[in-house]
Amino acid sequence: MLYANLRELLAWQHKERPARPRLWHVWGPVSSKDVIEAGCLASTSSICFKVEVPSSILSAAMGCIPQDIFPRPCDTAASLAARLGVNLFLDHAHVLNKGNGKRGRYGKKRVSLLESTFSQPRRMTCSVAVEDAELDDDGDEVWHLFNYTDFGRLAEDWRCSPMPLPIFDLGVQLWSAAHPYLSPSSKQVPPSHCQMLFYYTLFDSKMGRHRDNYNLKWFKSILNDEAATAGTPMGGHENSQHVGSDVLIYTQGDTPMDFQLSFPQPGNLDCATKEYVMKPAFAVSLSAGTLLIYKDIDDQLFCHEANFPIAVKNTLGHRVAFVYRWCTSVKRFHAAPEKRAAFKGDSRFAV
Repeated sequence: MLYANLRELLAWQHKERPARPRLWHVWGPVSSKDVIEAGCLASTSSICFKVEVPSSILSAAMGCIPQDIFPRPCDTAASLAARLGVNLFLDHAHVLNKGNGKRGRYGKKRVSLLESTFSQPRRMTCSVAVEDAELDDDGDEVWHLFNYTDFGRLAEDWRCSPMPLPIFDLGVQLWSAAHPYLSPSSKQVPPSHCQMLFYYTLFDSKMGRHRDNYNLKWFKSILNDEAATAGTPMGGHENSQHVGSDVLIYTQGDTPMDFQLSFPQPGNLDCATKEYVMKPAFAVSLSAGTLLIYKDIDDQLFCHEANFPIAVKNTLGHRVAFVYRWCTSVKRFHAAPEKRAAFKGDSRFAV
């Protein structure tokens, strides 16, 4: 398997972008009328298109994904979890046991996500290689890769592998398609990092309500025109996404999911996020071939989440989300297969 590296990424500063794929507008930004009627304090900026990616590029990217992680006609939630539990392609992540993080009658505080039927999406995380694999001072073979600090993920649970070239090529196509709508920092080069998120209707998979890189304190500072520290560090480390950059979310799979923005109740900025307001105008269905350009300002001002429609629960559907980002934090990750691409430590490289 060929992998993308930082030199190839930076070369796009001087290369002509590929021809933009055809686009059809699907959703966004939310109209001023809908914003006012909802009692929302801010307009949205994100936008969604249906995009026609060349079939050869899409087929090559999908070909990087092992077929055994997709649902089979005979699958139950238990059989799918058993197969994913021994899969080496997916990140070996751990999550709070029964969602509460407490020890007691459920045993361990955190359990393997892959071996469970929990609703969190399964992931495969990859990055362009900042430097080729080498032996570190401990004698371990490591890659120097960009890291993304997932919301709520502990540092010891970070995973990253070098980005397969077909995944990078898909990112280049999406970058070209989205280019007129990107922030200045995202226009310079294609994204450096990708997480493939796998959602299964058998697990009633969902992405819970959250912000990626910001918090309520930051939100209030924006409304009050005050200075604040950029980003929300996760896992005890620095914020990893390039401040001000966008996120590209490209969907494949046979079952759409509803992507929803939510915001504090009018006159009650301190309400719990579970009490945030949801309105139909602030939602979009992400089906196969859609590209959501999620703007950084929306991550500052809104929470977001993704859920399957109620009608498809307990079916055999799935969705794959290719989530591309521009990251700046470089870390070392194990190269040995038995180490499962685990986080090793800081890198001597800075980008």
